[in-house]
Amino acid sequence: MSLNRRPIEPSARGIVKLAASLLLGVLTIVMPMQAQTQTFLGPVCAVPPTPQANDTWPQAGPDSLENVAGPTTFAGAFLLANDRGTNLSIARVATTSSAGGTITGSDPYTYTPPPPPPPPATAATSDVFTYEIRDTLGQTAVGIVKVGVIPDIVNPSVNISAPAADSTVSGIVTIEAAASDNVGVTRVQFFVDDIEIGNDIVAPFSISWDTRTVADGLHTVSALARDAAGNPGASPAVGVHVINTAPTVSVPSVVNLTQAAAQTAITAASLTVGTVTSSSSTTVPAGQVISQNPTGGVSVVSGSAVALVVSTGPAMAAVPGIVALTQAAAQSAITAAGFSVGVVTSANSATVAAGSVISQSPTAGTSAVVGSAVGFVLSLGPASAAVPDVVGKTQAAAQSAITGAGFAVGAIASANSATVAAGLVISQNPTAGTSALLGSSIGFTVSLGPVSAPPANGLVLALGFDEASGTVAIDSSASAKNGAIRQAVRVPGRFGGALKFDGFDDWVTVTDTTASPLDLSTGMTLEAWVNPSSMSGWECVLMKERGIVGEGLLSYALYAHDGAPLALGQAVPAGYVRLNNATLTSDKAVRGTTKLPLNTWTHIATTYDGIVQKFYVNGVLVGTANPIVAPSLNTIVQSNGALRIGGDASSTGEFFNGLIDEVRVYNRALSVGEITTDMNTAVVR
Repeated sequence: MSLNRRPIEPSARGIVKLAASLLLGVLTIVMPMQAQTQTFLGPVCAVPPTPQANDTWPQAGPDSLENVAGPTTFAGAFLLANDRGTNLSIARVATTSSAGGTITGSDPYTYTPPPPPPPPATAATSDVFTYEIRDTLGQTAVGIVKVGVIPDIVNPSVNISAPAADSTVSGIVTIEAAASDNVGVTRVQFFVDDIEIGNDIVAPFSISWDTRTVADGLHTVSALARDAAGNPGASPAVGVHVINTAPTVSVPSVVNLTQAAAQTAITAASLTVGTVTSSSSTTVPAGQVISQNPTGGVSVVSGSAVALVVSTGPAMAAVPGIVALTQAAAQSAITAAGFSVGVVTSANSATVAAGSVISQSPTAGTSAVVGSAVGFVLSLGPASAAVPDVVGKTQAAAQSAITGAGFAVGAIASANSATVAAGLVISQNPTAGTSALLGSSIGFTVSLGPVSAPPANGLVLALGFDEASGTVAIDSSASAKNGAIRQAVRVPGRFGGALKFDGFDDWVTVTDTTASPLDLSTGMTLEAWVNPSSMSGWECVLMKERGIVGEGLLSYALYAHDGAPLALGQAVPAGYVRLNNATLTSDKAVRGTTKLPLNTWTHIATTYDGIVQKFYVNGVLVGTANPIVAPSLNTIVQSNGALRIGGDASSTGEFFNGLIDEVRVYNRALSVGEITTDMNTAVVR
């Protein structure tokens, strides 16, 4: 039925709305949500009468729920299916029905019937509840839903799920029952031997049973379930065997078994593993049982616990540190830590005082068995040996002899000598044959040869690399054109110090400006001592660059290894010069005849006198370039490019790998005698 089926006068409509609102309010009582147990699939609804043309208010058609036996769910769309209006929606639904049922939820909603009458009621009953709809204009109408409620006459079913039939139980056990009903089970009662021992009202249904309240033997367990209508359902009885008197068993002997094997033996004897503790033992290996409680062979109740003590092996401790202690102090420290003093030996030491410990075994901090031995080596003080004779040797040979004899190389000085050739040792301290402590220093003086004559005229650059440290190479000529060292390392050289170049990116840069002394014109001499480590391609010793990067852009250069004629199989040193003669389209070169030896000091020099180029190795002329005509046209190209040693920036990969010392540049061509003098004379600052 509907409270708004036809248009009525405004006053009558107001009366109807008021009555409907009062009915909705009377039926609206807040009730708790009930569990959904049945889903409504949609009733057959009556078709509403055809609305009149002048109808403007929403109209609520009749709805019904049939054959409702328990909680039933329905959607808001079901309520609106038979209603008429524009854009209708559910405004509200009553929370209670006329017969005491409840409506809960919010689309979907759940109708729960009122409590059933006492059994044996079998007749169906009717119920009704209201709802309110609203259109887009806010106009409302109230609809009524009829409910046909049928009584619950279905008995619940119940079965004992635990303990299992014919099982053996003891102590306190849990009896469990699986119960079901078309509406819902409200309570399950539990029975032992047909005597109720308790009940449960919440699924899953269970109760604790103390089997010690009955005698040992066979007993029956059953359950009785009831639903909301009071319908009962009984389970089949399940028989169980109650045994609360434990049998006795013999404890197995597990001493000396591994812990795992002992636990297996204990559980196999119907016993449980009790407390497991550990203890060190010098007789029982780690992981094996030292003792047990109760001991093996004792009779105990089945299920009793057997405690075990398991070996961790011998007790361990950290070895104390005794290095640098006296022998007495070391022995006291060893015994105080629980160890014994082991083998004591002695040896010389240059760093540990006599009578003190040099080393120990095991080392300090090592974990070792308590009571084990700790040995040590006692210092006899530094050892002595005869100082080797290095007079007359080269500097490198002298250093090798000193370190080979167990001494350290001390201060190296240099001095002129009229009797000892340059580069050889003049004297040493201590003298040869003297007894000295191993590791102590032996110094020596290296000959510079005879007292140097004044440098030849025209010297514009002289680098001896004898500075103690730093990245500046000091120019000993009057030009004062110091060099900046990049990456090269200071090492002992042919005379005093030298620089070691890695052949990759090391060089010395002497900056230049236009019209400087390094801008040579009508002649030149380039000299250096070299000691190559390896040679391949272009190995630049010295180059005056022309200020721009590019193949062959040089003013003059000295190479230890000339890359140009490699295709001819010639790996030789060379000198280069670039002239202003327009008829010459490339650098002018003069070369040696043989490859320089590796790891050996060699003096190389190249000269140009405006006509002829020459090349010298160890003071010997080994190469001459073809004469050049018209000397007035053969001046050297000048630029403000840098002068570099050990590499150059005009081409890639022209870095020298080895040692360079005693670099000299002259603005004229020296004679062979002058070159020989330079070869045997150190650059003096």
